[in-house]
Amino acid sequence: MREHGDLRIQNLSSKINAEVLLEMHQTIDGRKTVGVDGVGKDEYDKNLIGNIEDLVSRLKRDSYNPQPSRRVRIPKPGKSGKTRALGLTTLLVFSFKIRCAKLLMYLTK
Repeated sequence: MREHGDLRIQNLSSKINAEVLLEMHQTIDGRKTVGVDGVGKDEYDKNLIGNIEDLVSRLKRDSYNPQPSRRVRIPKPGKSGKTRALGLTTLLVFSFKIRCAKLLMYLTK
C-alpha cells in the first residue's frame, strides 16, 4: 500500500463510515435496474439509515459477505448481434465499490 507521510493504510474498511456510504448512495441513479437481490433504490431508501448503519457495523466486525454477482449478457451498442458481460450486484455492494474505488484512486496518486 502506498504511504502518505507517516500514514499507512492497511484496511480500506476502516475508511468507510455511514456518512460516506450515504453520500455514495445518493450518487446512484435510481432509474437503473434493481440489484441482484431484487431491491431497487426506492425500496432501499425506505430504511436507508438502518441499512447503511447495518453495513458499517458488519464491516467493523469483519462479518460482511456480499451476495455473489449475477452475470448477464447485454447487447453492445452499434454492434448487431454482439453482447458483453455485465455483473449485477446489490445497491449496497455498488455503493461500497464506489467508495473503495475513490479511496484507491486517492491512495495511488
